[in-house]
Amino acid sequence: ITRQFNYNIGVWHEGFKQFCIGCCGCCGCSLLILLITILVCTFKAAPSNVTEKFIKQQLDGDAVYGWWSPPAPQPPRVLTELRKQLDRDTVLAPVGIHENMTFGFGSAATMARLLYSATKVEGVWEKVPQKLRGVFWMKGNGIGEELAVLQYGSWFEAEQMYITGLAPLSWAWAGGKPEQAPFDGAMYDFDVTLGSAFSILGNGDPATAMSYQFGPCPSGKFCKAGTADLTYADLQVHMRELTVNNIDMKSMLQSSLPVPAWFSLFTGKFTLEEIPDTIQPGSHWRRSITWGVGGCSCFDFGGYDLVKVIDGKGEPLQPAYDEFIKYMGDVDLFAWSGFKAGTTPHRPTR
Repeated sequence: ITRQFNYNIGVWHEGFKQFCIGCCGCCGCSLLILLITILVCTFKAAPSNVTEKFIKQQLDGDAVYGWWSPPAPQPPRVLTELRKQLDRDTVLAPVGIHENMTFGFGSAATMARLLYSATKVEGVWEKVPQKLRGVFWMKGNGIGEELAVLQYGSWFEAEQMYITGLAPLSWAWAGGKPEQAPFDGAMYDFDVTLGSAFSILGNGDPATAMSYQFGPCPSGKFCKAGTADLTYADLQVHMRELTVNNIDMKSMLQSSLPVPAWFSLFTGKFTLEEIPDTIQPGSHWRRSITWGVGGCSCFDFGGYDLVKVIDGKGEPLQPAYDEFIKYMGDVDLFAWSGFKAGTTPHRPTR
């Protein structure tokens, strides 16, 4: 009996040892695969939508896209008249790289109207795809960004590429916290919102540019799979040169927070996906955002809806317009309005 018991114990011990070896081997392999994946993703940076060849052929070799880059400039006289309609137009950072930039405040209705008028520029607007014309509400964006204009930019038909840069009166942020702000307004403190604005505006020479590479809508997206009539785009952010895709944590945070260099490893992927069967083509998009490491991104966080509140003709688009006005309530918006009198902005080149 003792001999049999010892035999059974030995068998059990050997079996358990093999199980542990197998289990550890499996876990080790899984860990190794995970590490290899992270390593590959880390060194596989997402390439820019905008190639050197494209810049040479379409942009006269200038890799910097700013407020001066669209086919025609915003008329200074028009901007001056529009700025007079703001409640106040002032410098918000008297020292530092933003000291020559002015910012204006106005109600939601006023700001939506001014943004449309400032960016409907003859020689530019009529070349922009109709879906991208008008003023959009960044509904559900948790960092205080409220209104965006896409209609002041450059459209390249053959490449199905659209490039736009932040210009005076083209983007607006909340000057306070709306009652129904996303995430209970956790990121709507004015200093935080202003820091967010500064992070993408820089000193205005240039502010951030964005490229939209349109193509067929993949399966599993908000747009209708297979459609190719400007329903889907890969969106990239370019904080200096168009050849660099700056969707990473270091680039996004460095103007407002001290961040280490390795934060650049945490990258994101932005897309623009048209919601089908809406009130008019291009009136509702999903701005999907995923985060990850290097060229890989799978963690869905930060996405929102891009909803048109002023249509391409400059008219309020209902019911979204009334919903936006109600959402903002008596909270003003602020926008970059231009440069301080007496300063001469320059046009940097590569």
